[in-house]
Amino acid sequence: HARAFAVTGCVKNTQFTRARALNQSPTRSRSVTPDPHQVGRAGKPAGVYRLTQDNWMAVMADHPTDDLWGIGRKTAQKLAEHGIHTVAELAEADPKRLAAIFGPTIGPGLCMVGRGLGGTEVTTTPREARSRSRARTFPEDLTDRAQIEEKVAELARDIGGEVIATGRAIMRVGVTVRTAAFFTRTKAAKLAAPTTDVAEIEAAALMVLERFELDRPVRLLGVRVALVPDTT
Repeated sequence: HARAFAVTGCVKNTQFTRARALNQSPTRSRSVTPDPHQVGRAGKPAGVYRLTQDNWMAVMADHPTDDLWGIGRKTAQKLAEHGIHTVAELAEADPKRLAAIFGPTIGPGLCMVGRGLGGTEVTTTPREARSRSRARTFPEDLTDRAQIEEKVAELARDIGGEVIATGRAIMRVGVTVRTAAFFTRTKAAKLAAPTTDVAEIEAAALMVLERFELDRPVRLLGVRVALVPDTT
């Protein structure tokens, strides 16, 4: 089977259905996608068209460079100034030449995008959670500091307990305060050492809250925790 590249990171329109392929109209999209009625008896009219290393150029070669994700109007204009107008021309460009124009990282990266290559393959493995948060919007604004402290402590216990139950340790605690006028601020503090103690998370959240003036009615409160990377 052909290896599938992370083309969702290369093409701006990632749906690639017959009706919405390549930012074109349904009629024009049929010229670059197979007719689903011809793909066996099980063909369906809204099938997804898959771009792979094998069909990338057949589909994308003649498209302008700004059809690719990460290439905007200014970058496309700069490429055009150097004779590069299409995806095919970008794919064939010398990475060293583009490095001299756009820099040692962006230049070669543009060549990879033109060839339909991404930095990683498509994967179904979920990313490791780096942080968790819990927030609450109140039907009536809070004005009493003791009540605000009580709500922050409650949020800290909830999110702290949830994280610790998964076996993860917490290394940083942040608090978000949004006023009735929708002015939002977030402050955070790094713990002296990673912890799996809910009481320490609550205490840290309250210490961060002390750095807020709380001189305006509060509409929303939130607590966010950063997790120690899982090395297991």
